Amino acid sequence: YTRLTHPLDPVKNPPPAQWRPPAAPPGGAAPGYPPAAEVWAACYHDSPQYKQFVAQRLQQTPAPALPAVVQSKAAKQKDSALRQFGVLTQRTVDLVRRDVVSLVTLLAVMPIIGLLLLVMANRADLTGLAPHAIAAEIQQEIDDAWLTENNYANDNDQFKGVYQVAGATQTVLFMLALAAGLLGVFAASYEIVREEAIYQRERMVNLKLGPYLLSKIVVLAGFALVQCLLLLWVVGRKIDFPADGVLLPGWLELYVTLFLASLTGITLGLLISALVRSQNTVIYLILLVMFVQILFAGAIFGLPGPAAAISYLTPTRWTLEALGDTVDIVRLNDLSVTCVEPENEQQRQMMGEADDPCEEGQQQLATPLEFNVDYARSAGHLLTRWLALALLAGAFGGLAAVVQKRKDVM
Repeated sequence: YTRLTHPLDPVKNPPPAQWRPPAAPPGGAAPGYPPAAEVWAACYHDSPQYKQFVAQRLQQTPAPALPAVVQSKAAKQKDSALRQFGVLTQRTVDLVRRDVVSLVTLLAVMPIIGLLLLVMANRADLTGLAPHAIAAEIQQEIDDAWLTENNYANDNDQFKGVYQVAGATQTVLFMLALAAGLLGVFAASYEIVREEAIYQRERMVNLKLGPYLLSKIVVLAGFALVQCLLLLWVVGRKIDFPADGVLLPGWLELYVTLFLASLTGITLGLLISALVRSQNTVIYLILLVMFVQILFAGAIFGLPGPAAAISYLTPTRWTLEALGDTVDIVRLNDLSVTCVEPENEQQRQMMGEADDPCEEGQQQLATPLEFNVDYARSAGHLLTRWLALALLAGAFGGLAAVVQKRKDVM
């Protein structure tokens, strides 16, 4: 066989006919031959086959386009972040959609809470009764007291009729605020910790933290939009909403407030999920958050001393105040009244005329509630509460990002 790296031997391996051997050097010495590889390569370049199948095709091939202007590093990062956000959002939606049991549970929770709330609430709890209806209710209560009175010999008895809707109003609003906030907390509290191993692997191959957290927030916020709407729809089957809010129609203003409460709960839930190392710990932090929301909202307990300061960090308080602004709970509190009717006829005659809704012979007493939180039906007051919820949502989300960032493998 022929070694292509050795000089050509024309005796053992005759070259192609078209090859011309090198001229003999002066003095009659034998000519030197180049390596066989060079000989055969030169012959191929001079062949018709090379000209037809190589040279002509190279001439027909268009020149390569000049490289496009290289995008800036910031533009590449932006494109990469947007692409990651889209992929992660789609993945989260697919995971939720495939888990049918969790999806049905997620969509059914708020309507069930609404149904339970309807068992305890009355139709006019958020609007109050008309003046004539208040008078009729008070008088009916006094008449019932007369009918059930057994000690007719005692002329010192007094019968009271009380109308006080503001307490029921605040209770309904507090339950709405608590339900919306805890919805977000429960929905998000397992999102990070249950896929911690997957997150760490993807983080090592250029997963960005911002798109990761934002995809969680967007998907859960989408479900919160549906959940809050379902809650209001169910509650509205029995409870009347005010026709007008401070800035928007009453039901829409309530909807915006509840959604902001859920959004704040979502970011708080992500913070919980970032803090814990095990899924078993999540429920205990949720329980702690729930008690804080109840204790420091100002609807059930007073807020003395340090409790007042803590309440400003409680989303339920801001939600409660915003809902109270929409239904004008201050006006409803002004409707509170107690009518006292003595059993003694002479005492009734001495009472004389009474202001509505009390009747002649009755004493009217104003009995408003003392609120622990601030209510004021004004645009500035409402917008401040919405802004506070948005700031809390941003703060919780930022803290979740900081905590999660600290987990990165260096």
